[in-house]
Amino acid sequence: MTRFAPALLVVALVLGLPVASAAEPIEDLFAARGSFPTFSDLATGPGNDFSLFRPADPGAEGVLHPVITWGNGTLAIPLFYFDLLDHLASHGFVVIASNSPFVGSGDAMLEGVDWILEQNEDPTSALFGAIDVDRIGATGHSQGGEGTINAANDARLRCSAPIQPVPGNVEGVKGPMLILSGTADVIVPPEVVGGGVFVPSPVKAILAILEGGTHFDPLGDGDGYRGYVTAWFAYCLFDDELAGEAFRGSCEICDNADWNVWRKSP
Repeated sequence: MTRFAPALLVVALVLGLPVASAAEPIEDLFAARGSFPTFSDLATGPGNDFSLFRPADPGAEGVLHPVITWGNGTLAIPLFYFDLLDHLASHGFVVIASNSPFVGSGDAMLEGVDWILEQNEDPTSALFGAIDVDRIGATGHSQGGEGTINAANDARLRCSAPIQPVPGNVEGVKGPMLILSGTADVIVPPEVVGGGVFVPSPVKAILAILEGGTHFDPLGDGDGYRGYVTAWFAYCLFDDELAGEAFRGSCEICDNADWNVWRKSP
């Protein structure tokens, strides 16, 4: 079976979609909608208490889809982030999101992962045999960022991207983190995110603070956060080398005037 890069090219050509060149800014490339048609179900999973965002034809062209588990902010539901989660699905990810507005423990986010892995083994499921079970990530906003950190204590999760997170059990995180904040966030200010998540991180981490970013920018389509969040998961879950150039070496996000960036390797 093939992974993302060649399959995405095939799908793009078949659908007559434009294939972006490496000369485009990586942020813009991944902020643009991906080439996978999408499907969503806002009442599925255990107890019908989850929302699912996935490619419309899972496993087409032999693609194995990585999993991203999502955590909502306090009092929020996946519908509030619909366009962002659907966007991730358009880039080939299967996104599972608890409908709970209280996901800080990370338990519901991991319950969603368990269910997706069960679907991969179920011949009656649309996801049967279509999941890359070794490539799982987590992201979420605010309290969902805390849930992301706590879920990332599970060794099955390869990487995470907490967005404006309430600090969680960062000492137990297993894989690299892209930690996102905004200079205009007065609810979970950058100093809380930096001091409570980035500084004590025991893993490779990038702290990226968006100039002018407010606490509510991640709602809807993810606004200024969408491009680099998508690129991060393309890099760490699909091994996309172009996406990786946004975060390693000279680091596109590091040179982006819209972002203040720190990197650390324990």
